[in-house]
Amino acid sequence: MRTSVVIPFKNRLSTLKEAVASVGAQVVKCDELILVNDGGEAPDLSDLQKEAGQEIEYVERLESHGAACARNEGARKGTGDVLCFLDSDDKWRREHLAKGLALLSDHPEVAFLATSYGPATSTRQSHDAEGLLFIESVPEFQFGDGGSFRTSGFLIRKEAFWSVGGFDEGQDKHQDWDLAMRVWESGLVVGFNRQSTVLIDSVAEGRMSYKPNPKASLRFYNNHKEYMNRAHRWNFRKGVLKGMIKGRRLSGWGAVARMFG
Repeated sequence: MRTSVVIPFKNRLSTLKEAVASVGAQVVKCDELILVNDGGEAPDLSDLQKEAGQEIEYVERLESHGAACARNEGARKGTGDVLCFLDSDDKWRREHLAKGLALLSDHPEVAFLATSYGPATSTRQSHDAEGLLFIESVPEFQFGDGGSFRTSGFLIRKEAFWSVGGFDEGQDKHQDWDLAMRVWESGLVVGFNRQSTVLIDSVAEGRMSYKPNPKASLRFYNNHKEYMNRAHRWNFRKGVLKGMIKGRRLSGWGAVARMFG
């Protein structure tokens, strides 16, 4: 299987270098590495290519249109059978692609593979149970079992990715959850690599995951609530409410109220 790795970024050049280096250090190399600059500062491409150990396809957007747009643009450039996504403030362990691609090869019915993850500061080797978990219900996994879908752990067959329209460019938050939900809702098979091969930087400056966006949360909720049971809906809304309080948001409470209405 040919693989295309897509990394969108906007500034964060020091963490971008680390992300690229983690791609270059993979036991199984990707076939192409695509960087999409979403209207930010230009990087030193020669330096990044040294870290990657391969040529980089560089896409520069003069204006920022968000991570979802940048990922989709990178995916359109990709020629691989499998699209692999990595955020510019995260990293992969050396065996990430090898493990993920082996699972996809052994289980051709799986269209979309997510991956377990740990903190970026972890010095442990890959841990947790090895093997593939078939996700029978994405909302139960995400909002019931305490699991989580993170973009930096996504490997998805290109045909499946575009069959659901790629990332929703109108979804300004919960883009990872939204893609997983739409793939599952379409009837495609979703898998989860239980071995942690992704390192997530949970304290990166400006990380979208930790910024309340009630309008985006309401959009996600309205798009998917029919596939969520009562407990799923409550857990999602509770999480939004906690984020608003923790983030001390003074605006956007009308959107939150509509979720509870």
